[in-house]
Amino acid sequence: MGLLTAGAAAHLLQPPVNVLRLSLRPDGLAPRTTDLAQWRSHLLHRLARDAAAGADPDPARLHEELAALPAGTDPAVAPEAAAVPLRLDHPQGELVSSSTVTTFGAAVDLTAPAPLPRAAAPHPPGRAATASPVARGGRGPKLAAPVSASRSVREECS
Repeated sequence: MGLLTAGAAAHLLQPPVNVLRLSLRPDGLAPRTTDLAQWRSHLLHRLARDAAAGADPDPARLHEELAALPAGTDPAVAPEAAAVPLRLDHPQGELVSSSTVTTFGAAVDLTAPAPLPRAAAPHPPGRAATASPVARGGRGPKLAAPVSASRSVREECS
């Protein structure tokens, strides 16, 4: 870890270490970062997104603090960039790393609107018309997959 954090102020390395603060502060890694404007843009975009997505005020406060630090940004860095390099000067040569961001959404149960497909499609032969679960006040069937173009709505909801 010393290879990466060489020259950083001791107070920035005290647990819990805030890597964003460490990488952007003038007493942290910022003076050694050869692509600081690009790196800073990437981190500030990501932090702004995190601040906007939740009710926790900490990301917003951290964004405000880090955005006020003396350094430029690179307008060419897209907010949705999937990977951005971090380039650090070191006496033994340039250190290059990448930051990647992966976000997973929450699983959502899908409920088929059973009355509409049953009203729009005829009942299969030999099957009596019955009230759907939704029409009886319950929930419709859970779908394992979205309705595909190759399967009819009636097949999905029956």
